[in-house]
Amino acid sequence: MAGHMTFLPVAQRELLAASRRKATFRMRTGSAIFAALLTFVMLLFVSATGAGARSGQFLFNTLVAGGHLFAVIAGVFLTADGISEERRDGTLGFLFLTDLTGLDIIAGKFTGLVLTAFFGLASMFPVLAISWFMGGVSNGEFWRNCAAMLNHLFVTASIGLAISAGETRQARAVGKTLIVVGFFSLVLPAIASSLHAAGAHPSVLLPALLSPSAVIDHVGESAYLRNPFRFYLNLGVSHLVGWSFLIAATWVVGRGWRLDADRPRLASAAMALDRRVLDTNPLGALMGIQKWPQRVAWYASGTAVLVAIASAFDLAGTGGGFLQIPLLLGILVRGLMAWEVTSFIGECRRSGALELVLTTPIRDADVTRAVIRHLTRRYLAPTALMMVPTLAATIPSGLFVPAIIDDIGAVLQIIAIPTVGIWFGLTEPKPMVAFAKTFG
Repeated sequence: MAGHMTFLPVAQRELLAASRRKATFRMRTGSAIFAALLTFVMLLFVSATGAGARSGQFLFNTLVAGGHLFAVIAGVFLTADGISEERRDGTLGFLFLTDLTGLDIIAGKFTGLVLTAFFGLASMFPVLAISWFMGGVSNGEFWRNCAAMLNHLFVTASIGLAISAGETRQARAVGKTLIVVGFFSLVLPAIASSLHAAGAHPSVLLPALLSPSAVIDHVGESAYLRNPFRFYLNLGVSHLVGWSFLIAATWVVGRGWRLDADRPRLASAAMALDRRVLDTNPLGALMGIQKWPQRVAWYASGTAVLVAIASAFDLAGTGGGFLQIPLLLGILVRGLMAWEVTSFIGECRRSGALELVLTTPIRDADVTRAVIRHLTRRYLAPTALMMVPTLAATIPSGLFVPAIIDDIGAVLQIIAIPTVGIWFGLTEPKPMVAFAKTFG
């Protein structure tokens, strides 16, 4: 056996470890059960209403939308902290003391982290095939959608791993990953759709080929038959985007694995402290060092206001069809709240700062009140700014009462997120799991 070397040893080890993890089986079983329950409810609805031949297409589109959402969420939260966690623990440098290369590490991490999500997504395909027998879905449309969902998972996971390769802090890694994934999955297709509606030249729409979600426009049977080459071109170009991010991750992790360049600068952190609340709410001042969640919340609030105004006056000629965008942005803001509290508690637990805080006169109730005050001070104003124009925009469409109910629910969630986030942050060893449970 002398001189024998295993091909991609980290990938082999990660595969063996993933095959024994309970999360692998839970993800696969849970996603299949969820898809089956959703299909059962849809079948009951179809039998009760007599929806007819369009029921298969409706069920198919619903499950496909859930599959793409699953691909984005799983890809981001499984890989965004894959390499940065190794940096924080100081174990990344030990791997380079062996004969491993950056390719070995990235391939191993990617294989081990994405395998669970791949099993979960693939377990939905047999349930998705039920709509096949209900009519309205062709053989080619089924397989094209499966390929598009797997490609979306691949691209999202590649982006998360590339961002994680150059970051040390978990919050920054996840935040940057969400921004980049949002750009490729949401912004590029939205810009292309707007330009297409405005009658722009087809060459202007070429950047949309980089988006893995833009493939959805070409998987339908009619769209595919009109231009089959467009589907394969969009799928291939977006797939190359994923490989480009993997290559970049290999280069970054091979050249910048040392912790010296990523070591937190205490002077910069001290300068970022909000001196106005340092004496009255020291924990809130520590949480406020990260400014990007607040900026994102205000950007989302401003966008919601502009969309609500455009819907109220029907500037886009859609009859108020964009009113769901402010609702989604409100969910984004509440997700930022959940992420901030769970990541802060998780970092305090990891570094031992939580035990040091509790040795001072600060008590458990003081920690809870400090977190609530900080999150309320940061997110209540952007959320309130979203509500007023959105309510005004719903008056002509007759959705005023549902909008009020949604706003009441948003306020109740803002009140509940800090305490729920603290609870899961203290009971779950991984901040990612704590965030998922809090946000869920």
